[in-house]
Amino acid sequence: MGKIVDSNKKLLLLSILFSWSLSTVASWFSRASQILLGSKEWKSSFMLPTNTVPIYYDLFLNPNLEKGTFTGEVNIITQVKEERRSIICHTKDLDIKNTKLIMLGKDSSKASEEVTIKEHFEYKTNEFWVITVESSILPGLYKLILEFSGKLREKIVGFYESTYIDPKTKQRKNLALTQFQPTYARQAFPCFDQPNFMSKFLVKLVRPSKGYSALSNMDQVKEIPDSPEPGLTIVEFQESVLMPTYLLCFVISDFQRLPPIQITQGFPFSVYSTPFQVSKTKYPLEMGAPIMEYFIKYFIIPFPLPKLDNIAIPDFHAGAMENWGLITYREVMFLYDANFSSSLNKWIVVIVIAHELAHMWFGNLVTLKWWDNLWLNEGFASFMQYKGVNHAHPDWEPMELFPLNNLHVVMKLDAVLSSHPIVQKIEHPDEITEIFDLISYLKAASIIRMMEDFMGEENFRKGIISFLNKFEFANAVTQDLWDELQIIVPDIDITRIMDSWTRQMGFPVVQVSLLKGGNRELRQSRFIADSTAKKNKKYYNCRWDVPITYITGSNNEVHRAWFMSDMESLSIDCPASEPWVKFNYRQIGYYRVNYDPTEWKTLSD
Repeated sequence: MGKIVDSNKKLLLLSILFSWSLSTVASWFSRASQILLGSKEWKSSFMLPTNTVPIYYDLFLNPNLEKGTFTGEVNIITQVKEERRSIICHTKDLDIKNTKLIMLGKDSSKASEEVTIKEHFEYKTNEFWVITVESSILPGLYKLILEFSGKLREKIVGFYESTYIDPKTKQRKNLALTQFQPTYARQAFPCFDQPNFMSKFLVKLVRPSKGYSALSNMDQVKEIPDSPEPGLTIVEFQESVLMPTYLLCFVISDFQRLPPIQITQGFPFSVYSTPFQVSKTKYPLEMGAPIMEYFIKYFIIPFPLPKLDNIAIPDFHAGAMENWGLITYREVMFLYDANFSSSLNKWIVVIVIAHELAHMWFGNLVTLKWWDNLWLNEGFASFMQYKGVNHAHPDWEPMELFPLNNLHVVMKLDAVLSSHPIVQKIEHPDEITEIFDLISYLKAASIIRMMEDFMGEENFRKGIISFLNKFEFANAVTQDLWDELQIIVPDIDITRIMDSWTRQMGFPVVQVSLLKGGNRELRQSRFIADSTAKKNKKYYNCRWDVPITYITGSNNEVHRAWFMSDMESLSIDCPASEPWVKFNYRQIGYYRVNYDPTEWKTLSD
């Protein structure tokens, strides 16, 4: 018996040793393959590897407004998490003149030793700057130093030149500014240009000493006159909070402002424009400040920056851009002349301001992890803008305008076979800009409005405040939001319901049939605008979890029921004496309703 036990022990020991050997060999091969493949990984994906993380940028930029060029240097403190053979960051349309990689000690301010670089080159296919080394790059902190130059002209993204003509002197005035969303920061300086990389930024800009000022996300803290040469001034800004590259912004201009409004929290709210249009900033200033006050109270989360500047740009790629602390706007979307502008202009100014201010929380405080979750930024801003406008102008009754301006506009687009889901996978960088469309903005806003309704307004508010607090200065994905909302309403399956609206295209039409005795039977199918379109199960066999609401001719109280995706039909009990039943109260649900001809006639009468 003892020999058998000893034999079993030996077998067990051998088994453990063998398993350990396999594990060790597997681990070694894994590490070796990572190192070997590291030299070629710039070809394997358009996304940067996540085992090299930027922590801090020290950025210096010197634009030449006369020549339309700029030079710069960036020092990026990065954390390497795994042993590797290369460092990869983004660049596009830059001439990188010098590249250094320094290994830092435990104290990142003390240089340890310069790493010998084997080669550095641009891999244009993925807009990468690749640095390879002779030996391995071990885990730890490194400083990547890059000197570069670029052009300000012949583009309207990245770091670029804008111009205007002074109406009095007829002189052309130049300014330099940025537009980085979604992937244009790499055109201003080499960087890790993805939203999942959150860093702090120290920005230093060179401006002409006479007649020009420099603005960035943070407050100015220092000026060095006659540097780097006479007639120029270096402006240094306060270190930023954690944020992605696409929210960084700077403007060098001769713009002016009216006296700022002090927000109750204790920071100034300012509006800038070209000098001859400063009078047109009065209305956006007077509207923007109270909307900002409203959002601070609504979210119960302070604005985390020391100031908030808004600036109207003559040449601008987008309608507006929510750069944290320095929001940029197209002039026509922002400036208001009481003597000439129409009432529609007034509406546009206020709704655009409210949209951008909502982004200070949704998009900036909490940032999407990747662009396939763009709707977390744009959908919420497109919904919350109506709450902001309602605070500034309750007499406009903006919430009543939502179906006309948002719901029916996007339903027209979403009713075709070529539509797409709100959440969709991005396979190539070129696809990023394509999703900045009405689905990500208006459909997302419409389903958020519907969600607020079936959750209850206060429950919804508690849920998003919890979400913002949990993921502040960090990245989030759609499921993170669902999880926080689920805690607030445990009796509603948020993930199941909302996935049916965000992860498949289109929307349902609910067919209402009048039964004997007065009851109504509801059935759902995908609504397709073109009745002659070729039927395909992929497009037609869609089902949704539909929050049904209705009122009746004898009772204005809102009745509710769930028409779940796995239900063939839903029966609504109504007495025969009820003159009519109207479904989808106030068009809050993202679906259409169709009735029998007799009921259509009754409702129209």
